[in-house]
Amino acid sequence: MSVFVAAIHDGGKRIDTAADSRVCLIGNGEYWHCHDDGEKLQKFEGFVAYISGAMALAEEVSKILKESPVRTIDQVVSISKSVYRKHTENYPPLRDMKYILQVVIPLKDDGRWCLCYFDDQNGFEPEIYGAHEGEDYVFAIGKGGKVVQPYVESKLGTMNMTDLFVEAFEEAASISCGGKLTHYVLCDDGLKEEYYREIRDKEVYRKMPSNMNLHAEGDGVTATSAVGFLRKPKGSFDYEYFSSNNDRPRKISLNDEGISIISELGQFTATSKDFTFIAKQGSYKIGLSNGSTFELSPEGIKADIVGSVSIKSSKGMKFDAPRYDFI
Repeated sequence: MSVFVAAIHDGGKRIDTAADSRVCLIGNGEYWHCHDDGEKLQKFEGFVAYISGAMALAEEVSKILKESPVRTIDQVVSISKSVYRKHTENYPPLRDMKYILQVVIPLKDDGRWCLCYFDDQNGFEPEIYGAHEGEDYVFAIGKGGKVVQPYVESKLGTMNMTDLFVEAFEEAASISCGGKLTHYVLCDDGLKEEYYREIRDKEVYRKMPSNMNLHAEGDGVTATSAVGFLRKPKGSFDYEYFSSNNDRPRKISLNDEGISIISELGQFTATSKDFTFIAKQGSYKIGLSNGSTFELSPEGIKADIVGSVSIKSSKGMKFDAPRYDFI
């Protein structure tokens, strides 16, 4: 998860904001460092904003803000609610996910700089954070914010702000926090300075393996939802896809032991010219092109045969049921 931090100086005379750019892929219990080109802290017409969360939602909000003449917090809140509502109506389980859309906007209130923050967890209700007159205040969100915030607080006023932010983010660097630092300085009537620096990692994080190719852009709900991978580990050749919205794995593996197929919580269908096999919600159904079907389910066995039925056994046959119905 990305980190955002802001330092408000001298009761709101100036505000320094910063965010990282790291993007990682998370799926099926595995983490990969994907790239460091994510745009989280951005410039819009007349203001700057940090927008993060599920990429599909964050990018859609950012796109609307760049294309529309937005001028008020209420308008940004309305846009965020609309995007959130659209995605959660299309896929209701998204409502159970936390912080899939977070927005921070620096603004002036009564002549002093402060922060307006809202997210999906508080119903996009704007909250204002600021410094008391003559005092400083540090605000941070994101998992790494628990490291960045106290670090910035401990050295605020003792060094250059860009250098301080870089040091703080390097302390918090992880597979989900790092890359490039974006630092905006706001004072007087708006954005006055901007700086960009690299964040050094404390260790080498696992990148996407060279034997794994990424296919598709995904839908952004999770890092790997609607994304496919083509892998060639030793002893197998695999194609793996993670379902839209909920990241459920679908996998075909051609390996030394045979062929493996995985469809977690999803339907499995095999179809040819004259044959269909469907596995769905605990039932298994075989069908032929002439209309014959055979189904095994938790309720029992059902057969609908077009044609004659022949059963032959080299030994005896046993039938045991509480009741027999012949129609």
